[in-house]
Amino acid sequence: MEQQERKGKNQGEKAYLLRKEIKRRLAEQRVLLPETGGYLIPEDNEQTLKFQQEQLKDLLPYANVHNIFDLELEHGPYYLDYTRNGKYLLLGGRKGHVAILDWKAKNLLSEFTIKDRIRDICWLHNETLMAVAQRKQVYIYDNAGIEIHCLKQH
Repeated sequence: MEQQERKGKNQGEKAYLLRKEIKRRLAEQRVLLPETGGYLIPEDNEQTLKFQQEQLKDLLPYANVHNIFDLELEHGPYYLDYTRNGKYLLLGGRKGHVAILDWKAKNLLSEFTIKDRIRDICWLHNETLMAVAQRKQVYIYDNAGIEIHCLKQH
């Protein structure tokens, strides 16, 4: 009889903890994926792709205007990837240009050129290693541009 009471208590605790975890995840989801995101409302026959950054600067709060910046990149088109925390931006131009930026501080951390065509680029587990898909193989580089490894069969 005591075992059944204990079993019932444990199940009650588990159910309570499960409900608590579900509530926490739902609250987190509301923060991360808001139902009403920002968007542009065009007037009559206006198309949103014709909006320019200069026009938006006058309408946005200072915190958002501060994050707008232009990059003049000559080796495009470019592939890009952000780190998981969103702090670092990795750019890879089709003609071999690779750049690492701390985009919030607008600081260029590293830049190097590969003598091959880039097909895609991505961060690995953090901002210290990146994978670059080139013409025939995938190469792993560190954040200084030193080749660490070559994956020949991928």
